[in-house]
Amino acid sequence: MIGLVLLCSLALVGAVSAIPVSVTRVEIDDHEIAQDQSTRLDVQRDNKVDFKVFLETDQDMKDVELQVFVSGFEHNVDVPLSDRVGPFDMDANVTYKKSLAITFPDLVQEDNYKVRVVVTDRDGKEVVQNYNVKMDFNGRHDVKIVDALFTPSRRVQAGQALLTVVRVKNFGEKDEKNVKVTAAVPQLTLSTSGYIDSVKSEQQKETEELYLKVPKCTAAGVYDMTLQVAYNDGFSRTAAQGQIEVLEDPACAPKNETVATPPAAPANDTVEAVPRTSKVRTALEVILLVLVALLVIIGLIIGFSKMGASAE
Repeated sequence: MIGLVLLCSLALVGAVSAIPVSVTRVEIDDHEIAQDQSTRLDVQRDNKVDFKVFLETDQDMKDVELQVFVSGFEHNVDVPLSDRVGPFDMDANVTYKKSLAITFPDLVQEDNYKVRVVVTDRDGKEVVQNYNVKMDFNGRHDVKIVDALFTPSRRVQAGQALLTVVRVKNFGEKDEKNVKVTAAVPQLTLSTSGYIDSVKSEQQKETEELYLKVPKCTAAGVYDMTLQVAYNDGFSRTAAQGQIEVLEDPACAPKNETVATPPAAPANDTVEAVPRTSKVRTALEVILLVLVALLVIIGLIIGFSKMGASAE
């Protein structure tokens, strides 16, 4: 008897917990996908892929949530391929369209994936529908910068060299040849380039060290740096921006100049207005005038004496 009661109770719980919500249609980038077939999609990496989910219910519902996610991606923990909306309420016999979006990063490889649509509410059992999708990432030519290494570092002293190694990855379908990589500091009119002979599809390659000599006595500060990759016979390009810091060259630091200190003024605040040589010249002129005057006087005396003698 007790066993029968438990079975009936479990049956009632199971019936109550079911969510009366139906997923009637799912679209990816306006293309309908179905559960009973595999869908092949051509999507763009690093762009949002739009999902539209159509829902219906035969009774009023509250606190409904909807989630769409893609299983099987290696880095789903750190970069989840998922999106969700809700909670929201639903009225009976009304079709609801919910829009979601997932961005597929460069690390996602072309392969078969499961797209899962999950509908839940606060208390009931979720509704789950699975869709098989083959992801084809378009782009015959798609090379991107994935890393850059600097020696000695992003900080370099003026007058010294900055060495840069750039790592690129070919995400495109075609192998690339003669990939040109350029490192430049436009504010200092500095630029240098190097070539990578070949980068196969889904492979990475590094440049040789790209040499940039920072001019001597360049002003210390932070400068913008540009890394650019040209591929597909030069018709396709990609770039990345960064910064370097230039440190002051000690040899170019301004030196303290010695400033002559003017002589102190006399205690009585009397300042000589005439140079010493001018004073000597003036004294000699005075003496000369005195001598001339004496000669004149002596000449007069002699003249008067002669006149007196003649009169006698």
